[in-house]
Amino acid sequence: MSIGTIIKKLRREREITQEQLAEYLGITSRAVSQWECDRTAPDISQLPMLANIFEVSADVLLEIDSLKKEETISAFLAKYEELGNKGNRMEQFNLATDMYCKFPNDFRITEKYIWELFYDPNYMEEPFGEGIHKDELYKLCNKILDDCTVQKIRYTAMSIISSLYVNDGLINKAGEICEQFPESIYDTSSEQYEQLYCRCDKDKYIKYIKKNLRYTTEHLVNKIRNFGTFAAQTREDKISAYKKCIVLLDTIYDNGNYGFSSYHIGHINCLLAQLYLDMNEHMNGLAHLEKGLCFSKVYDELPKEVRHSSLLVKDDCEDMSKVSKGTQLNSVAYEINEFTKFIEGRQLPSEYTDILHKYEPFM
Repeated sequence: MSIGTIIKKLRREREITQEQLAEYLGITSRAVSQWECDRTAPDISQLPMLANIFEVSADVLLEIDSLKKEETISAFLAKYEELGNKGNRMEQFNLATDMYCKFPNDFRITEKYIWELFYDPNYMEEPFGEGIHKDELYKLCNKILDDCTVQKIRYTAMSIISSLYVNDGLINKAGEICEQFPESIYDTSSEQYEQLYCRCDKDKYIKYIKKNLRYTTEHLVNKIRNFGTFAAQTREDKISAYKKCIVLLDTIYDNGNYGFSSYHIGHINCLLAQLYLDMNEHMNGLAHLEKGLCFSKVYDELPKEVRHSSLLVKDDCEDMSKVSKGTQLNSVAYEINEFTKFIEGRQLPSEYTDILHKYEPFM
């Protein structure tokens, strides 16, 4: 199909006259007629505007076959995930933005694009990306909710638009969106597979129950840690909450092979070190700082695949190449930087700086 035939088809589908299209483009209607009769063709510089008018990608106008389009999108999704895993936020943002310009009607790309607008790395202080891009986010989220049938993508749009409603003081509307999400963690595909295979395939059931135990542990650790950070009122309560996280992790990973949760062990121990330092309990503070940085180093040096050996998750595998870091710093560097900021201006026993210096080579 020629480009002229494609333009004619898209124009008619959208009930646009040749005169209207010419006016949009700032050309004569005769030029449009010449295109549609295949006597001439639009200049390459006119393709982006045509694509925007018809709400298609330039590929549609050039009729690049759908297989090539799928290959391009699959490569984008893989690269996008890789950049996220490495913490290359700016490259991730630019990649999603470029792809959205090429494929504005593919909801898989739109989903990544709205996340990038919401967490725009160019705006790391208020009003953040969600404020800067509010109007476009509203438009794109509503488009997804109106036209997209893929529930995972719809959930992304619902999550973002509910946050926008909260920012605008529309608490009731945000609540209406929240009501549309599943009621509990049991309403997930992994939980449903566990129930399915419980009835018909023991090996697959065992695989899923171990996977779900790991996911549930991760979920609980995040919740309890956040309780300690944001809800607990006293240092003692914060310490108690953080230690409960460690007890939970030790229960699931009883042989000390924590895999990804080495990150949690490291981070929580560094948080405990700060609390004990504030209380002038330096023996505890030093012990937790040492343990925290030790496990941060363990996390940074994990192999690509971690196979667990603890009873409840035995033989469950974690692909560490798919872990999103959100920062290009490794865990040791992040924890040392955070602890250094915390102790700035304080007079401390030299043992603290000795521990920091010990792990600096691993930043």
